[in-house]
Amino acid sequence: MCEVWSLWTHGVELTFCLFLREIFFFVSENSRRCI
Repeated sequence: MCEVWSLWTHGVELTFCLFLREIFFFVSENSRRCI
């Protein structure tokens, strides 16, 4: 059970990181367009 839990949390971490990166790129592109 512990292994499954660690795998699940790791997957959530990866998804969260990708999500943050997408938002970061989106915001930087928009700010560049405004300038």
